[in-house]
Amino acid sequence: MSVLAFPISEQRSRDIRVAMDVADKALHELLRKAVVAHRAATVRNPGTIANRHHRTMAHAYLDAVAIIVDRPGVDFEIMGHLDAGVFDIRKLTAIARSWDGPDAA
Repeated sequence: MSVLAFPISEQRSRDIRVAMDVADKALHELLRKAVVAHRAATVRNPGTIANRHHRTMAHAYLDAVAIIVDRPGVDFEIMGHLDAGVFDIRKLTAIARSWDGPDAA
């Protein structure tokens, strides 16, 4: 089986790079906010209103991340990594981009 490669114009290539750059900026910002909200939840007493509020906000940000990367369920995977103490935005971005679902493991 051979693969046909169609030439991509310089304008189309530039449009793709700009779209990926905008998506990466939004993804990084949402992940940063999710990390901040998750860390704020961990310093609050479990079960308090502040703890539940910050955890809910972290879930909302991660839900938006799942929509941006178009990978349903990645929000639960990233939340698991946050619970495990992974707070590096670059690692979380790589997880969001490469996650193939719970059946891929």
